[in-house]
Amino acid sequence: MTANRRFTKSDGAANGSSLPTLDDVRKGLISLDDYEIAHGEDVPAFGDDGDATILSLQETPALGAVLEKARGKRGPQKAPVKERIGLRLDKDVVDYFRSMGPGWQGRINDALHALGPADEEQRPVAARCDDEFLYVVLVDGRQIRTPLWWYPFLAEASAEARANVELQFSGVWWPGLDEGVSVKGLLLGWKAPGARAPGRAA
Repeated sequence: MTANRRFTKSDGAANGSSLPTLDDVRKGLISLDDYEIAHGEDVPAFGDDGDATILSLQETPALGAVLEKARGKRGPQKAPVKERIGLRLDKDVVDYFRSMGPGWQGRINDALHALGPADEEQRPVAARCDDEFLYVVLVDGRQIRTPLWWYPFLAEASAEARANVELQFSGVWWPGLDEGVSVKGLLLGWKAPGARAPGRAA
């Protein structure tokens, strides 16, 4: 018997010889694969000719799940993490982000997200205007005073329109003017587009 000769149980029965032993494997008379086949212990992943063993997906549910995912079957729908809203932005802001190319809307989202969530201690509890300044009081007792000319929409508005104010978690809004300011913007000294100091040429 040579190493290329497959030894099976039927061989043993026909020849009246015993099954191959590990000593036969050590002597090179038979391969370990043929030894296992002869003893009924071999369950190869691939046959001698390279043919893959056929597995039932019912018997291997984990494999089935992997194959289903690989061919594009979707799992349970995840809750959306973004909300579609209508948002009015200044033209120069939109033009700036559009100039960056495709994905500009996502970059606006990233820029807003970078500002961070509003701090509870920065929540406004009062706001008023006079002819020179905007005053905003925060929940922690701080009072912010900014020049009214920083916000042309307020400087040019009537006293009645300025008095119609809504306090939001992160800023102040004037519904009649469809404009507002954020507390973060107040703290950072952001001026509204078109702001010009009194007496300065436009």
